Amino acid sequence: MLYYYQFDLAGIIILVFTVVSLWFRQRSLFRHAHYALCMLVTAFAFALSDALSAYLITLANPALYELTYIVLLVYFTALIIFPYFALQFIAKECGEMSHTGLALFIPVFFTLLLYFTNPSTGFFFVLQRNPLVYYSGRCYWISPGLYIFFMIYAAILVQKHRRLLGKQRCHVLMLVGIVSLGTFAMNFLLPNYSIVGFMIAVCISFTVISFYMADGVMDMLTGVYNRNGFLRGCDELIYKDKSNNLLLTKIKIHNLQEINERFGTRVGDLVLVRIADSLVKSRMSNKMIYGRIGGDTFAVLAEREYFEECPFHSNLGQFIGELISDMDYEVVFYSGVYPVKAEDSDVESILDRATYALDRVRGSFKEHVRFFDEELTAEYEQRSRIEQMARSALKHDAFRVYLQPIYDTMTRRLVSAEALVRWTDRDGTLISPDEFIPVFERNGFISQVDLFVLEEICKTIRSWIDHGIDPVPVSVNISRVDITSPRFADILVEVVDRYRIDHSLIKIELTESAFNDQLALIDSCMSQLRKQGFKILMDDFGSGYSNLNMFQDISVDIVKIDMKFLRNIDTNSKGRVILRSVVDMSKNLGLEIVVEGVETEEQFLIIREMSCEMTQGYYFSRPMPLQMFDDLLSYEHTKETYEEEVEEVLDEELA
Repeated sequence: MLYYYQFDLAGIIILVFTVVSLWFRQRSLFRHAHYALCMLVTAFAFALSDALSAYLITLANPALYELTYIVLLVYFTALIIFPYFALQFIAKECGEMSHTGLALFIPVFFTLLLYFTNPSTGFFFVLQRNPLVYYSGRCYWISPGLYIFFMIYAAILVQKHRRLLGKQRCHVLMLVGIVSLGTFAMNFLLPNYSIVGFMIAVCISFTVISFYMADGVMDMLTGVYNRNGFLRGCDELIYKDKSNNLLLTKIKIHNLQEINERFGTRVGDLVLVRIADSLVKSRMSNKMIYGRIGGDTFAVLAEREYFEECPFHSNLGQFIGELISDMDYEVVFYSGVYPVKAEDSDVESILDRATYALDRVRGSFKEHVRFFDEELTAEYEQRSRIEQMARSALKHDAFRVYLQPIYDTMTRRLVSAEALVRWTDRDGTLISPDEFIPVFERNGFISQVDLFVLEEICKTIRSWIDHGIDPVPVSVNISRVDITSPRFADILVEVVDRYRIDHSLIKIELTESAFNDQLALIDSCMSQLRKQGFKILMDDFGSGYSNLNMFQDISVDIVKIDMKFLRNIDTNSKGRVILRSVVDMSKNLGLEIVVEGVETEEQFLIIREMSCEMTQGYYFSRPMPLQMFDDLLSYEHTKETYEEEVEEVLDEELA
């Protein structure tokens, strides 16, 4: 009988290449994927012992009998144990809790049988000393029988958890199963050309690389599901469970960034690992899916009883106290909880609802958990309706640009305007900006709306110039989403230049709250725009707890004082003092002032007495459509021309 060991050597090379690739690409895998590593090690031992035993038998040297026998024992041990690790690997990837039972008993039993009975019975193999000859034993069929048994068990798991595995992984396992059956058939027909070791190496390497590099579902730091794996697991559990007793909880560590800055990223990573370990230890059944779905965010889908009986982070405070030097430091968690309903099937939508609840409680000192209740349901449905309508509304001209005039306080002449966007639904209902602007800022659609408004204003100004009407500057509201975009300044300049408009005719208006985040990035963008000749306005000054230091850090040209300063100002002396202080400070800083929200004659006279340059509010005019503003601007232009002509005539008569 001839023996070929070259196939096994090729398999060894493939396994080594796989391990090296994983080491450089997914090094942390070696801390978490224990069954995958055991599978690789067993396959390596199998291929190595197969090649070495074939080589030793080919030598036929009786002096090598003991060594050959030991190598054959290792070969059969790896052959028997390998399918167990392969099955456990598949079970873990399917999300099954670790059950050894019969799966472990069978390989252990046959391994003991191999070591204690084979020398006397030759059940598995017979090695004759002189001459050195190898024969297959009477029970050689046990090994392929074990493989077929475990393959059937694995196929059942794959079929049961195909939604969790996903199409790619299912196809990989199906291909591996077909190749394995073909390998056994070939080994039976051509026993001299044993390629079992080589094909096991190929199948295992292909599976591991596909699972952990091409379609990874595990978070390599914590060893639990990443977002992709969590969504798949939830999809499967929700599909199978119809009890209406599941809760999806999204959990955010509120101060992880502070921990990283204060104690180092190593401590921050340990916190994440500890949270994941707590989830693993508290898992009570297969009806629980958990994962790290973001940098500082975990999510859990489980039965309601789990959250009542087993709060996973109950001992984290003590752990953090032991981990860091400041014993009083506490990790703060916020949670958004969504009760899964029978009709829910889209996991992304379910997670989005939990996120919506989390956003409502994040940062609160009073409560740390918020359920997606009836109130949030109504808000969420309105938000979803707005999001669904938004894109078609932009395509079908449902958005309209209005202009609200801004007047010179002393002369009462029209000197500027603010562009405002209005949205009319198909049934003619006006959707309030307070409803859709926050939604658009969260989902990023605000950028398209802002560009639409800018484009409409540029068209309008170009039309004024072409018709011989002296244009007035128009301020365009820009969200923080835009101003923090690296290319925003270039895009804005490109749009304005396309209409051949002087940059001084476009003012960039940002709310005061926009200056609270990413100040360096915002200041860089605004400085770039100011160099291009655009003026920057700070809108709604005074609407929140204004930080006067921002005037030191951020360069603006105009301050718009919020109408809240004017509330009862005609009867409130303190309000006048505050307004006077803000006006004086702005003037000393060389800033122009617009007071918005002026609604009465008394308010107007007060701000005029304080020498505020510009005024905006219902006292002069409400926001109006572009055509109506065109008429107003034409009238102002005609009126100004007429007054100039009268003055010229009077000057001539006096002369």
